[in-house]
Amino acid sequence: MTSREKKIQKWSKFPDRLVDALESNAYNNQIDELKENLSIVRVPLSSSVKSSLLFIALRSGSKECSEFLIEKEATVNAQHVLYKCDFNKIDKVYELLSELSVKYDFIRDSFHGDKKSLITRLIDPHKVQANDKRIIFLLKLLSDGFFDVNEVKSCIDYEYEGKPEKKAIFRSIYREITLNELGI
Repeated sequence: MTSREKKIQKWSKFPDRLVDALESNAYNNQIDELKENLSIVRVPLSSSVKSSLLFIALRSGSKECSEFLIEKEATVNAQHVLYKCDFNKIDKVYELLSELSVKYDFIRDSFHGDKKSLITRLIDPHKVQANDKRIIFLLKLLSDGFFDVNEVKSCIDYEYEGKPEKKAIFRSIYREITLNELGI
């Protein structure tokens, strides 16, 4: 029995495994495996399944899988994807959505490209207290030029206005920003 026949037999008994495999392919940008696994499916996928796969592919920054699924008429709200992706993939997902918004109207209509909302998401007080790696990642994106210094400062000031005890977390960011501005 070939591996393809084994997959067909396994997925006919356990259809959830097929969905798991497709989601894994979309998440890991395994375009060849995604195409192969979709070819095994005998019935066309519903639009909700295609959209779910596209959401997963975009959320993980899987460009090839995203384009393939869009060609298969999958749609999704791009701004929602940006808020649901892992914080350490914000830049990758943002760049992918920016690129795709040039080609596809439905992404252009729902993708606003507002980096301030991304900064606000990264510096959310409760999330920062739970995971300080968010600050390190913010500094990395700042040094890479993904975020503008003034945008970061204004977001910190706005988010932590009237909360001086929580703003102390960001004193290091202010110090880093000032050093970067001075070229040190």
